Amino acid sequence: MNFDTGFDDYYLVERELAIKDLNLQYEEVQSVKWASKDEIVSLIQEGRFIDYWFAELLFEMRKQRGAHRAR
Repeated sequence: MNFDTGFDDYYLVERELAIKDLNLQYEEVQSVKWASKDEIVSLIQEGRFIDYWFAELLFEMRKQRGAHRAR
């Protein structure tokens, strides 16, 4: 997602994978952890996660392909 001062990338991963097995770029990644939808919502409410207005929507959209509703 682009905005005036940069961009953010979002990833929803649904598979068993150890964080240590990820190939993260030190220059681009501040921190990483696995979190459920409920955990992310709680972190946002506590002010410990960026307050993305669409966070819950990402979880609702994760099974969709494209912009159209699946029928």
